[in-house]
Amino acid sequence: MSTLSPEALVTLDGITSHQHLRTSRIASVLGKRLGSSALDYAVAHHLLEGAEHAARTRDADLLGWYRKTTTRDLTHLAVGPHILLNPLPEALLRSEISETAYYLVRPDTSQATLEARALVRAALASATEHGFGTLLTQHAPVICLLNRRRLDETLHSWALSRLPGTVFTDYTAHPRGPGPRPDPRGRPQLAQRRLGRA
Repeated sequence: MSTLSPEALVTLDGITSHQHLRTSRIASVLGKRLGSSALDYAVAHHLLEGAEHAARTRDADLLGWYRKTTTRDLTHLAVGPHILLNPLPEALLRSEISETAYYLVRPDTSQATLEARALVRAALASATEHGFGTLLTQHAPVICLLNRRRLDETLHSWALSRLPGTVFTDYTAHPRGPGPRPDPRGRPQLAQRRLGRA
């Protein structure tokens, strides 16, 4: 009996094919070309959702921005292979169909703070070190940091089906979580790694 490695479970051909197909369809609706990476897939959903929102509010300039923008236009928001968003709480949106807050990349979206970028780099390095780098790159290429919390507070995180590839998460200034905790059997345990966890 063969077993799949954790990395193999997140790089299945069916997932990639689905992402390529959806990205291509969104690009067609918006009248432009988009790449075929997991990041392009996530950004395409931001652009589509933003274009719909702009059309509903009859904002022609914003609609034009969503129709012409591509992933390459957002490189100022990049942290490694990810896009990092760090909006103010009042910038979060709410939908008529859901009370769950969310944020869409916009023309005025600015680069996250230097501290936030450093924390995300450290958290991603820790995740990669422990075998979760591919999971995050393929399934959470857009990271939206929300509320900074103390390490002893609950960290909330969520994703929305209409924005696949985007994770909304609270964060702490400790990208590796608390230090090693003693095991009752006398063996050391690894610390809980967190980028944000519900």
